[in-house]
Amino acid sequence: MRISSLYNSDAMMAQLGVNGTRMSKLMEQMATQKRINVPSDDPVAATRLVQLNREQSAIKQYQSNITGLSGSLSGQEAHVTAMSNQLLSMNDKLLAAANGTHSSEDMKGFGAELSSMLDSLVASINAQNESGGYLFSGTKTDTKPVVWDETQGKYVYQGNNGTRETTVANGVNVTEKHQRPRRRSPAAATTLRC
Repeated sequence: MRISSLYNSDAMMAQLGVNGTRMSKLMEQMATQKRINVPSDDPVAATRLVQLNREQSAIKQYQSNITGLSGSLSGQEAHVTAMSNQLLSMNDKLLAAANGTHSSEDMKGFGAELSSMLDSLVASINAQNESGGYLFSGTKTDTKPVVWDETQGKYVYQGNNGTRETTVANGVNVTEKHQRPRRRSPAAATTLRC
């Protein structure tokens, strides 16, 4: 069988075209430093790459959520510690005032000091995070938790008992409490009045 020189020439040109396309593809891959520039380069790998990009975005969001949650919980812990210390100081003042040996002037001094301590305690309860949301008002973060009610003559709680969940991993949520503590005994149920 004889092969014509025209066939050899056409075959050589076709092969040069294929090699040119391959060379162009390799040059593009070298320039972009990516093996897959368009999905048709490798459809299976391109699909996996899209999945990996989604997972990477989710991980970044989880890291952001963890950072925000950690900061929020640290802030809450600092305020709770300060409030606990303030309550202990108020208790000491009340015990000192209750011994019955003080004059009316001394009692006025105790009253003024306790009133100032109460104002400080209410300010701590009404603490806000860096975004301006109230820390201890449940899910009503735009509502001041404790306010003075003129008609009742006492401080009232305006928040709710809701909790907020933050996703920190796929299928893992952490509940963040933003509410007032529950009363534990009848003695703790006394109402503070000014």
